[in-house]
Amino acid sequence: MLLGLRSRWGSLLPLLLLWLIIGWWANAQPTRQADVLQHSSTSVGGLYGLEQSSTLPGASGPTSRSYRWSNGNLQVPLWPASEHARVVQFEYLAPFSPTMLQFEQTQALSLPMQPELRQLSVFVPAAIKHINMINQPSAQNGRPLGLLLSNLNWQELGATGWSGLRAATPFNPSNLLLLSAVAILLSLGLARHWIALAGTALSLGLALLAWSGNWLHRAAISSLSQLVLVAALAAGAWYGWQRWQRHVNWRWLLVAIWLITTVCLWTPTVQYDGVGYYAYLHSAGIDHDFDFSNEFSQTPLELNTGVKITKTGYAANPWSVGPAMAFAPLWWLGHGSALLGGWPSDGYSQPYLALTTWGSALAGLIFILSCEALLRRQFSPKIAALATISVYLASNLLYYSLLQGAYAHSLSAACVSLMALASVRLREQPSLGRWAQLGLTMGATIVSYWIGALVLILPALIIWPLLVGKHRRAWPDLLKGLLLAALAGLLIVLPQLAMWKLLYGSWLTIPQGGNFATPRSSQLGPMLVGSLYGMLWWTPIYVLGLLGLGLSLRQRQAWPYLAAVIIYLIYISRLPDWHGSGAFGLRRLTTIAPCLAWGVAALLQRWRRWPSAAIGLLASLACWNLALMARYITYAIPRGYPAIAELPLSAILLSNEPLELSRLGMLLGNGWFSSQVSNFQARSLWIFLGLLGSLAGVLALGRWLGRANSPSLN
Repeated sequence: MLLGLRSRWGSLLPLLLLWLIIGWWANAQPTRQADVLQHSSTSVGGLYGLEQSSTLPGASGPTSRSYRWSNGNLQVPLWPASEHARVVQFEYLAPFSPTMLQFEQTQALSLPMQPELRQLSVFVPAAIKHINMINQPSAQNGRPLGLLLSNLNWQELGATGWSGLRAATPFNPSNLLLLSAVAILLSLGLARHWIALAGTALSLGLALLAWSGNWLHRAAISSLSQLVLVAALAAGAWYGWQRWQRHVNWRWLLVAIWLITTVCLWTPTVQYDGVGYYAYLHSAGIDHDFDFSNEFSQTPLELNTGVKITKTGYAANPWSVGPAMAFAPLWWLGHGSALLGGWPSDGYSQPYLALTTWGSALAGLIFILSCEALLRRQFSPKIAALATISVYLASNLLYYSLLQGAYAHSLSAACVSLMALASVRLREQPSLGRWAQLGLTMGATIVSYWIGALVLILPALIIWPLLVGKHRRAWPDLLKGLLLAALAGLLIVLPQLAMWKLLYGSWLTIPQGGNFATPRSSQLGPMLVGSLYGMLWWTPIYVLGLLGLGLSLRQRQAWPYLAAVIIYLIYISRLPDWHGSGAFGLRRLTTIAPCLAWGVAALLQRWRRWPSAAIGLLASLACWNLALMARYITYAIPRGYPAIAELPLSAILLSNEPLELSRLGMLLGNGWFSSQVSNFQARSLWIFLGLLGSLAGVLALGRWLGRANSPSLN
């Protein structure tokens, strides 16, 4: 035992000492600097796009510059955040009016009109996060022009030596915490020391590059260093757990993980598109009609659209009715909680919003349970569970399940997963009951998110052997089943058709207009690797799913999932709004999350000889998703389109401390359960009862799904 400890710590202590030396040395190197015009948006904040001129008035005559005009109200973000003071340097032209320069809301100085290019250096205290430059704009060629900026950058005045050691790249709190966890694993003998040591050594090797004063280098190295440490920690923990584990009920382990993430992160939010989905519930439950005028004009919720009257005289509602159908029981639980707990019964008080958005959290759990049951038919229980939870934690499905619950994306993923499972169960043992289940899930897939209709190719290909070939069923049985499935699907879709008839005067329509759904030139390349929500950067777990499906071409079981993904991606890549406007990642991809989970499982099957490496990769991707989500929610990166489209990829992805503990703490502190701990009210017990009752119903569904598994793989 002593020899083992001596071996582990004898290898680790030199690395720790090396880290101390690197930290001090990196901190003593030239300080950070950044070009703000490259790392801020060109619309939000008051800047127009980049222009070029060779005749700008300089001190010694006309000069050539690239520049940007402000609109008279410019907010300069000093991004990324810093703990040190900075020197901000401008080269500007103020031809129309004087300019007032403010440090946040405090006036710092006034700049006179300046008809020639002038350079200015300003000392900015450490606490300042943005500078405002305000002047009276002049209308020129149809746009208001304020200040011309040809250069805008800052340089950090950081401390050197041991006094600023904590701010050095290897010494941010997240890295120290992760390294401590690795050291604990080693000291307890719960990991192969070479796994954790290799990951730590690689992280330290990357940190060596932090000697550069370039911010991009430091941010990139810090990001990689933290992800490598997470991978090392996860791989070591997995190996230790494998040594000590007994029989594992994977389904209940998944439920436990869902419960932990939900308690930590779930935040009832109804805003933007979510207001449109929620309007059906409010209008029917409170106003007892489907006139949405007041839902869109008098709502206290955050909304980005106005009232549009259709030819039938009703206010248009271009969002699907499916989420309202699914969440209606929860909304009525909220209504009862409001009456019993003394909240306003206006449809907007806490019980209504909390219990309605709880529906998306439950949809996330349904996705987990049904997707695991689906994958277990083809893969081992361990691989099925790992693939399912990885897609949930490492993709934007987590965001739309727990932080934007009024949207339809979590529900859409759950419906597709249930539809795929119903298809497989029908193929295994055809019966009228299973035909009805398939029809109901197909209808739910369509009505929850219309574009999900493209994924109906998935059940069609799964049950194809029942229709043709040597396994074909008798035609009378097939006709009965097909008719029953069609009637069940129509029953679910009928409320949407009736709503379209009421609002737009037609049973079938495209509420947003024909151009919204008309395919145009393909944007598949930007969808995969572009800076605007590219899958490789925002949701790399989806890329692993694509890779797994592509490598499984020889397996017939993969064909339905691959076909559904290809058709879906090709179509949405050709939509004018392919990016989904303001969103966390490509939100429409959550619909095909079950198909991509099949690809991840296939990849894990290929990597079963290297489980520690696979676990490390999956853990780092989940960590990356959580870090990016925390930065997105706390506005460290812009949340709206087109502001985020005009940022370079480096500004979106890189941060001095991706796993910034303060942002993670803010994310956790904003959760509903956290707020109840700090500000509990007795009447909130009614909401708790509604949450627990609905959760019990979903767990009962999960038990049924577990019993319905294929016995050969249980």
